[in-house]
Amino acid sequence: SSQVSSYECISINSSNVKHIQIHPMVRYLSITVDNTDIENKLSFEDYNENLSALGKRLKVENLNTLMLFGDYHGSFAKTFGALFREANAIRAIFLSGVSYDMDDIFHNFAKLVHLRYLRIGMLDYRTISLPSALVRLYHLTGY
Repeated sequence: SSQVSSYECISINSSNVKHIQIHPMVRYLSITVDNTDIENKLSFEDYNENLSALGKRLKVENLNTLMLFGDYHGSFAKTFGALFREANAIRAIFLSGVSYDMDDIFHNFAKLVHLRYLRIGMLDYRTISLPSALVRLYHLTGY
């Protein structure tokens, strides 16, 4: 069973994003962005380029769970927005350190009809904008 689950789960960070082997059956994705990924322009551009290239290797339409960790993943909101544009089967989303509008990452929030769990950790007490489509997600329970 651990062999089966190893194909379905993947955890990405700046040190493995370029070389990690991605199986077509990946269902659970976690991405970590830490301060070293944005500390200088070269690090940022390199990680951004590698994250953008994930779209060619990852079948985002198969994703069930998406977790974005770190206080700095908002720096890559446009990249994530392009990457997750076709991710319509997501059932669970966990976002830590949010300092951006949800629409920046999920352009197709209204199409996430299977979404059941949504957890948003904010960086501070800033107001963030949630998509208006949130009220139409009948299965959403939160956790």
